[in-house]
Amino acid sequence: MSIGKVSVVMATYNGEKYIFNQLESLRMQNYSIDEVIICDDCSTDKTLGIIQKYILTNSLTTWSVEQNTKNLGWKQTFWNLLHEAHYDFIFLSDQDDIWNINKINLLRSIMFKNQEIQLLASAFTPFYKNNINLLLNEGSDSNNDIRIDKLAFVDNFLKVTRPGCSFVIRKTLVSDADSYWSKNQPHDFVLWNTALLNGGAYLLNQSLIYWRVHHTSADFSRKYSVREMILNPVNVHHTALIKKKQYIDFNLSFLSECIQNRNNKYFSIVSTKYNFLTLRKKYLVEHSFFLFFRSFLKYNKNYHLKMCLGDIYFIFGSKIFGSEDIS
Repeated sequence: MSIGKVSVVMATYNGEKYIFNQLESLRMQNYSIDEVIICDDCSTDKTLGIIQKYILTNSLTTWSVEQNTKNLGWKQTFWNLLHEAHYDFIFLSDQDDIWNINKINLLRSIMFKNQEIQLLASAFTPFYKNNINLLLNEGSDSNNDIRIDKLAFVDNFLKVTRPGCSFVIRKTLVSDADSYWSKNQPHDFVLWNTALLNGGAYLLNQSLIYWRVHHTSADFSRKYSVREMILNPVNVHHTALIKKKQYIDFNLSFLSECIQNRNNKYFSIVSTKYNFLTLRKKYLVEHSFFLFFRSFLKYNKNYHLKMCLGDIYFIFGSKIFGSEDIS
């Protein structure tokens, strides 16, 4: 019987510097993991060898590691892993974090007792240190402090506030998410929003992982210093505008799949969001104040002060500095 059993999936790439500590934090869980599936995406360092040696040395018969025949990228690799998992509860693991010794036991217990939860994300503690001996021997906080909150759709759709490595999901969520996933979408983004669409996304208030933050990590929220903006205003404006357009395209790609399902109870909200972002992209590409004000009047509930000021900056900057074609 597989009822209540746990799969952990991990994608790796050139992670030799940190992978050992994460493997240790998995092995030392106070719940004996039923299955650990690791896929290496053609690392050029010693990552694969470290994992193979670790599994052999510790006689981990329920652990396995494979390597892609060619580099697929972490998005495709993780999505493939989700489909390889056999058991009811799937935990997503990065290659460089540290898990609380009670993480799996606590989250599994909550999922087992609350059948309505499709995705449960714990809180997390970010850290920047290269070497750390944290959580390996720590228990969780007192169970009396546990609070589980259901995520409201309107406030959280498209806004992933917890990393995928804090998630546990039901295997059934993967098949639902297949309807929305495309190759440019991260697994955690699609799983989070699919669970919201299904009304099954929840947060746990306890921090159960140390989440390693890399200074070189690239994302859509890159912030520029005042010095950068003064010394190189044209380059900063153009780079930030391209990032913003990519961010909008990223969300439109997901929304275009969502609006195919007219039976979803959130269809009206999703459709409005799609139309709003389509118009927003148009006025940024055409640097049109007219379309900006038209959009603001029609979709004012989607705006906040930071967004308004940012979009005005992009439009005004395009008119002053000129802009390359970003369509």
